[in-house]
Amino acid sequence: MLETPLHGAYWLWFGGRALGTNRYRDFSTVIVIGREELPVEALEDHGRALWGDRAGDDLEFVAAGEDGTVRLPEREVLYEMSDGTAFAVRVPCHPDPLIRRLQVQTRELATRQLVERLRLARSETRKRVVLGCNIPIPGLPVHDLVAWDAFCPTRLAAALGDALLKKGGMRLSDTGLIEDAPGVFSTFDAVKSYRKRHGIDAGIVLATLSPVLRGQLHRVHLREDRPYARLCEALVLARSADDACRRAEKIWGPLKQCFGDNQDET
Repeated sequence: MLETPLHGAYWLWFGGRALGTNRYRDFSTVIVIGREELPVEALEDHGRALWGDRAGDDLEFVAAGEDGTVRLPEREVLYEMSDGTAFAVRVPCHPDPLIRRLQVQTRELATRQLVERLRLARSETRKRVVLGCNIPIPGLPVHDLVAWDAFCPTRLAAALGDALLKKGGMRLSDTGLIEDAPGVFSTFDAVKSYRKRHGIDAGIVLATLSPVLRGQLHRVHLREDRPYARLCEALVLARSADDACRRAEKIWGPLKQCFGDNQDET
């Protein structure tokens, strides 16, 4: 994934390269997806190394289940909300208090350190933090809790994002979706299945986008200059409807027809 280009953003992976860097202090937003988490066995090995020879109570370890897997028990942990309230969720936590401290250090606080690359405390402008993780992070009050399904773009919106980055536009026909966004719709069956279950409507996908991006997209109807070509809808990144038709011809080749919603057919 580190080799995948991002539009207007940069990767920062969990781990050594995330430590001690000021490169991101002038950025306005950090989006953290997932978390760094040690396997239970590794976490307990660290506990043995630090406290295995202490006097007093023995450390408590998690036993494997009947299928041989080791699963941490869940307990309630509170989200700190920015309005002073709290919201409890169940989170996998190690039962031993000392090993739990190690878990917090390597899991929850690893995420907080990534966020702190923005240098929030001394920032002169308000910055935004988006945490794509269901584990509360100490010291990071939450303004909004959003379900993952509500946060993620639809499959069609994801296809549009890919197509805009690679080509500057996307056709909404079956063939167009496969050719313009092959990373999302790779086969005709995939397109037909999605069309049957959700429908493919330019107006609906435009409504899910940010106002800034939506204002730069134009819906056009085009027919390619080839035998048996059909009229299809397309979304094109352009300054105007006329510019959208010019760009569409650069993207997809010669066109027999191209017109916007409020234009005459040409």
